[in-house]
Amino acid sequence: MFSELSIASINHQFDEKNREGFSSLRDGIHIEWPADGELSRKVVRRSNYRITGKYPSLKAGRMLHWESEAERKVMVMLDFCPAISLFQEQPAIIHYNTNDGWHKHYPDLLVQGDGQTEFWEVKPDLEHADQETLDRSRLLEACLPAHGYQYRLVFADELARAPRLANAIRLLAYCKYSIAPLAQEQALLQFADTPTLTWGELTASSCAAHPQPTLARMILGGQLHFNTDTLLTDQTEIYWVKDQAIFKEQTWASLISKKDHG
Repeated sequence: MFSELSIASINHQFDEKNREGFSSLRDGIHIEWPADGELSRKVVRRSNYRITGKYPSLKAGRMLHWESEAERKVMVMLDFCPAISLFQEQPAIIHYNTNDGWHKHYPDLLVQGDGQTEFWEVKPDLEHADQETLDRSRLLEACLPAHGYQYRLVFADELARAPRLANAIRLLAYCKYSIAPLAQEQALLQFADTPTLTWGELTASSCAAHPQPTLARMILGGQLHFNTDTLLTDQTEIYWVKDQAIFKEQTWASLISKKDHG
C-alpha cells in the first residue's frame, strides 16, 4: 500500500545543511536533529500511561507515531491537503534560552508545503494550551525564521473541524486501491464542456468500474477540488483545478485558517 520512505530521507529533504548535530546558535536557539532513522523521542511504548498509536501516512509512506488523538487528526488532514508535500513526527529538539536558563522543546511535527517549512506544536484547542506553551510559541515564532523555519501552534479541533475530517478519512480510504494508468486523463475528459460536475455524475459516467480511487487521488493531488467544509455527497460539485500553484497557496491558507466563530 505504501512505498518505503525512511525518516532519514525525509530529514535530508527538510534540512540538508544542518544534519550534523546542532544547527548554528542564533537568537538563543539551536536545533538538535536526531540520528538518521531515529525520532527525537520515542512515542509508542508498552509502558505509556496514555493512548498512543501509529498512523499509516500516504505522503510519508510509512507508519507515523502519534501520542494524542489531536496529533492523529492533524496527520490525517496533512495527508489530505494538496498543498502539503512532506511531514514528519518528532523531528527535532529545539533548545531555547530565556531569562531562567536553557529549555528543551520537542515539536510534534515538521511540515513542508507552499514553499515553506514549519515546526508544529499540536493541541486539541486553545483551552489545552497553558501559558508556558503560549509564551514558548511566541518566542519560537519570532526566532525560528532566522534558522529558515516557521513555528506554528496548531489546534486540531479547528484544523480537523467537521466535516473536513470525515471527508479526509473517506477519500484517503479510497487511496488504498490502485488505479489504471490512463484513469486520470479519462476523468479530466469529463470536464471538457463544463467547469464542474457533481460527485454523483463523475462516478456514474466514468468508464472505470470503480472510479472513486481515481477521483480521490486527483482531489488529494490538487487536480480536482470541492468545498471541504461541506460533507461530500453525490450532489457535491467537483471543480477541475487549472492553476495548480494558485490553488495550493489557497489550500495551505485554508488549512491553517481558523474558523470564524462570529
